[in-house]
Amino acid sequence: MWNYFSSAIKWLWPPKTGHLFVIALILALIGVLALRGNNLRMVELREDVFAEDKKNGQISESLDVLRSYIYSHMNTSTEIELKYSYERQAQAAITAAANNGGQQNFNIFDGLPASCSTSRDFSNITEPCVRDYINKRLQELGGDNPRPVDLPDKRLFIYSFQAPLFSFDIAGICLLLSAVMGVSGATIIIIGFLRNEIAFYRGDINGLE
Repeated sequence: MWNYFSSAIKWLWPPKTGHLFVIALILALIGVLALRGNNLRMVELREDVFAEDKKNGQISESLDVLRSYIYSHMNTSTEIELKYSYERQAQAAITAAANNGGQQNFNIFDGLPASCSTSRDFSNITEPCVRDYINKRLQELGGDNPRPVDLPDKRLFIYSFQAPLFSFDIAGICLLLSAVMGVSGATIIIIGFLRNEIAFYRGDINGLE
């Protein structure tokens, strides 16, 4: 055991240029793993927002938690779409337009054709597909002259968060230190090479390393 420890000490001391590259590689690996962890945590927080949106719970609070995390961690950029919030507001507008107050549990989206079925990426639903279906249902509910429907703007239910290029978390610090170590090692090598070249051209054999 002591022999291994002694060998490690002899390898590490005195410090050599190669040590800088080894440390830089280790820090880079830790930084990459930390970046992966940042992204996985972002996905968990995003799923919390989806869950709160579905049950009409604390949507604002969960969004704030997600936003705060993304703005302080690298590799966490994302876009989130509040599908259920949109459907609730759209449903309220449609119900009011159809003057369907007696059917409180009515949901116009229940019979939406499969070709334009709602999903988490509801922002990609083609407007003609949805509006044609809504107009058809309004004709059934409100007769030939239903009230016009003022549907909410889908863009108001889409949130895009951009993560910083650098953040002072584990990932950012490890990657920064890795870059510093790598640049330092490369600088030492370049300086040594230039020093040898100058000594060679001057004929200073003693100056060669």
